[in-house]
Amino acid sequence: MNISGVRVLYVDDQNDMCDLMVLLMGHHGVELDAVRTFDEAVKVLHLYKVLITDQDLSCCGKNGNLLAKMFKELRPDGFVIMVTGWGQEDRPVDEHINTCMIKPIDLPTMVKAVQDAQAA
Repeated sequence: MNISGVRVLYVDDQNDMCDLMVLLMGHHGVELDAVRTFDEAVKVLHLYKVLITDQDLSCCGKNGNLLAKMFKELRPDGFVIMVTGWGQEDRPVDEHINTCMIKPIDLPTMVKAVQDAQAA
């Protein structure tokens, strides 16, 4: 499975999750950078083709949905993977979100989503 060359930004306010995702996705050839705040993400959104963000990310009324919308405005061809711990499997996916995953993250499913993004 070759998914090298796709730049992925992972946004989560949990340090352990950021470190783990960088390590695990790196083992699958994914160039994944992690940031821990909404504001950090906004500064670098334009550098990435794929955004993986935690819906629950919360800071002063800002969250993963807003970040996904901003990303799609900058990169209409970008691919957004929304991650949530709320367990809303049947929730409608907003137009700026390509796919939604429920925590805990299934690594093979996440890798497949990045593959799909590369092909898009």
